[in-house]
Amino acid sequence: MLKKFSWSGLLTMVLLAGAGCSSTPAESPAPTTPPPAAQLAAPELSLAEQADVKKLDEYLKTHKIPDPKLSNKIVTADRRFNGALNRSGLLVKIHAPTGTAGGVLIMEHAGKNYVVFDEVFTVPNGPELQVYLTKNNGITTRQDVVNGGVLLGKLKSTINKQVYEISTADDWREYHSVTIYSAMFNLPWAFAPLK
Repeated sequence: MLKKFSWSGLLTMVLLAGAGCSSTPAESPAPTTPPPAAQLAAPELSLAEQADVKKLDEYLKTHKIPDPKLSNKIVTADRRFNGALNRSGLLVKIHAPTGTAGGVLIMEHAGKNYVVFDEVFTVPNGPELQVYLTKNNGITTRQDVVNGGVLLGKLKSTINKQVYEISTADDWREYHSVTIYSAMFNLPWAFAPLK
């Protein structure tokens, strides 16, 4: 028995074949997970913080080198450091200009714990940058640094591997991020959420 011919059915089959589709439903691709920082909502800034951000922007426009004391050379003393990995994260800019990249590691060596910026670490030069351990899960705010942040030291360089010792009095497991902070403007520059 012959089936009735349909121009609309033929047209549908041609269109589906031309588009690389089949007439049967296709499996949807597995969802991709964006990087953790992309999932975080930026915190609302207070009026004081907004004013400080404007001051920082003006400062960066007028200073070719925001902090002449901050090195842009490899810290040779830290290059050979090795240890057991405890946690890690990727650096994300907050108030820093573009050009922030690299990994941040919590490592153990000889019974002590350290924050280590990896070999591909880079961050723009900024005014009075310091390194902090912070407890926040979301994007670092100034309150996260002031209330419970642990200062590890001044940022040694804008590039490459660097090591900062965590005091034995501080349990690294209580901290969920590493923050680079502009002390001059009391603003977070960049941070790395730790996994």
